[in-house]
Amino acid sequence: MKIIKNYLTKNRCYQQNVKRVPIGIQVHTIGTAQGTAQSVADYWNQSSVSACVTYIVDCDTEGKVLQTLPEDVRTWADAGYGNNYLITFEICESDAMRYTGGADYTVLDEKKFKEDLRRGYNTAVELCADICRRYGWDPLARLPSGLCLISSHDEGRRAGLSSAHVDPTHIWPRIGKTMDDFRREVKRVLEGNDQPSPGTQALAFENLSEAAAASWLLEISREIAEKYSLLPSVCAAQTILESGYCRTELARQANNVCGMKRILSGNTWPGSVWDGESAVTILSPEQDAEGNERLEKSQFRKYGCIEDSITDRCAYLLGAKNGERLRYEGITGAVDYRQQTAIIKEGGYATDTQYVSKICDIIQRFRLDQYDPQQEEKKMYLVQAGAFGKKANAEAWCEEIRRAGFEAFVKEEEGQYKIQAGAFEKEENARKKVEALSEAGFQAFIVG
Repeated sequence: MKIIKNYLTKNRCYQQNVKRVPIGIQVHTIGTAQGTAQSVADYWNQSSVSACVTYIVDCDTEGKVLQTLPEDVRTWADAGYGNNYLITFEICESDAMRYTGGADYTVLDEKKFKEDLRRGYNTAVELCADICRRYGWDPLARLPSGLCLISSHDEGRRAGLSSAHVDPTHIWPRIGKTMDDFRREVKRVLEGNDQPSPGTQALAFENLSEAAAASWLLEISREIAEKYSLLPSVCAAQTILESGYCRTELARQANNVCGMKRILSGNTWPGSVWDGESAVTILSPEQDAEGNERLEKSQFRKYGCIEDSITDRCAYLLGAKNGERLRYEGITGAVDYRQQTAIIKEGGYATDTQYVSKICDIIQRFRLDQYDPQQEEKKMYLVQAGAFGKKANAEAWCEEIRRAGFEAFVKEEEGQYKIQAGAFEKEENARKKVEALSEAGFQAFIVG
C-alpha cells in the first residue's frame, strides 16, 4: 500500500483546520460511478466544497491511497459523530456501473465492476490495519458510543449517529463482503496472519435486508453451483428458503443454511466437506404426505462456514443414491430452474408439498436466474390462472390454488401480477392442466 499526501488546501475543512482527537475509523464508499481517487480529490479541492475525508482509496490501482487531510483535522463526511471523533475515508467504487437514484444502480460490466470493488476493499483493509497499528487500536473493539472501532457509514446511520446513507452495505454484498468480514480481515493483517478467511458466517446476515441477503447469497452460490454444473438460481433460492436468509437457529448455531441432517438418505456421497462428527440438535418443522406440519427434534450437520454447507448440499445432489440409482438423476441436464427444482423435489429432498412453487417464487422475486445458462427459446404453452393489479391479491389467490394441490407462482409482468400454473411444450398437456384447474373451481387459460 502506498499513501500519497494530497492535502486539499482549498477545501473548507482544510482551511478551517478544526482540531480533534480521533478515537476510531469510519468507512465510506463514494456513491458515484468513479474509480479514481485523484478525480474525487480534484473535485473536492475547491473553496466551494465542504465535504472532505481523511483518505480516499483508489479502486483502479490496488494499494493506492490519497491522504487529503491530516488525521487530527475534523472532516465533513457524515454530519455528526464521524466528523468529530473518527478518521473517515472514502473508497472509490467503479466506473463500470451507473447510479439510477439514491443507492440504486445498474452494473454495466459485471467482471470489471467486481474487480474494482475488490481492489478498493483490499486496499481499505491495508489502510485500516496501518491506522490501527500506529494508534495501538484493536480492530474488533467497541467505542463508548456502542459502535465498533471500525464502523461503516450505514452502521452509524442505524445507530442514530450518522447521516442517512447506507454505504457500503448497498454494494459490498456483490463481492460477498460485510463489515464483520472487513474488521476480521483488518485484524488478521494487523497480526501478520496471512491464513485464508474461515469463510462467511451466517451471523454476518443478521442486519441485512432480504434483498441484500439474496444478492450476496447468489454471488456465493454462483461460484459453488457452477463447479457442480448446477444452476446458481436454484442453489441460492434453496439457501434462502431453507435458512430464512441465513437467520434460522440452525444457520446461526451451525452455519447450516441447507437443512442438511446428520444422516441423509442412509448413505454417503463423494465430495462431502462435512467432518463426519460436528452436529447440533434442533427442533425443525416436517410435513407428512398430507401436508400436515409437525415439529421434530433432529440432528443436523455443523459447518465452519456457509460455503461449506452449500458445497455439501451440491455434492449431495450429484452423488446421493437410492439403492444403485442416483437419487437426483438428470439434475445437471435440467434446462431451467423449474425443471431442476422439480427433480430435487421428486428425489425426496423436501417434505414440503409446495417446495417447487416456493423456490420458483424466490427466484422470480429476486431475479436469481441472471447467471443461469441461457437456453434456446422453445414454444411453450403457459397456463395462467388469474392476473391482478395488486401483488397481495395475486399471492392470496395463488395460495388458494396451492391449497387445492396445484403448483403455482406469481410472476410480475407488464404491470400485472400473473399466476402461472404450469409451462408445457405440448399444448395437449397444457389443456389437461386447464381442465384439472377448472374442475377444482379455478378459471384458467393457455397463453402462448
